[in-house]
Amino acid sequence: MADRLPLVGLTPNWAANAVPSDLPYGRWRYFMNSSYAELVRRAGASPVALLPSGEGPEEGAVDLLDMLILTGGGDPDPSLYHREPAGARCPDVARPLWDMEILRLARSSGKPILGICLGMQLMAVESGTALIQDIPAGPVEHEGTPERPVSHRVDLVPGSFLAEVLGRSAVVASFHHQAVEAAPPGFAVSARAGDGIIEAMEAAGRTEIGVQWHPERDGSGVPILRAMLGGRRR
Repeated sequence: MADRLPLVGLTPNWAANAVPSDLPYGRWRYFMNSSYAELVRRAGASPVALLPSGEGPEEGAVDLLDMLILTGGGDPDPSLYHREPAGARCPDVARPLWDMEILRLARSSGKPILGICLGMQLMAVESGTALIQDIPAGPVEHEGTPERPVSHRVDLVPGSFLAEVLGRSAVVASFHHQAVEAAPPGFAVSARAGDGIIEAMEAAGRTEIGVQWHPERDGSGVPILRAMLGGRRR
């Protein structure tokens, strides 16, 4: 039998079912843009959606994975990083808490982890760092929409994992209005935008990468995933 493809777990987005539809359907709907699954397939792996069971994360499911991707989503509630609201939009607690528990499980078992947009922010929050809740207007436009996509250049830090994969700079898809305030303990900044906003970070001594951009929507995703799955970092 041929070797199986690597299994890459993807966290879904959440939306609350309205009353009274929550009675037959349950409190939450889980969904995900297909671009995440397509990215995983193009990188030579099999995508697996991770779904909350209502009883907390399933350690057995995380144990089966070869890699975890924390996908993008809405704003985490500032209370999660001990701040008052100051620009966060429709902040959420439920999904961030679940995703951070999945993150802890994957960390404890040494899985490669990629955090995308919200995923990177939750890596930082779980590690003790706050967020910029609403990036001030400036020379770089960060907040694209599906109707009006935005891209900009990021500069990679020489010697970083991402610089080895992407080179000195890359043009990336940008769909965010929040950002990591500072690299959390155990992480180093590996990319910045022209206005100084942190666009990527990576953990020392383990394969854990956070990117503020959306690699599933530009050309950066496949090389990043292939490098992470290929164990290029030790």
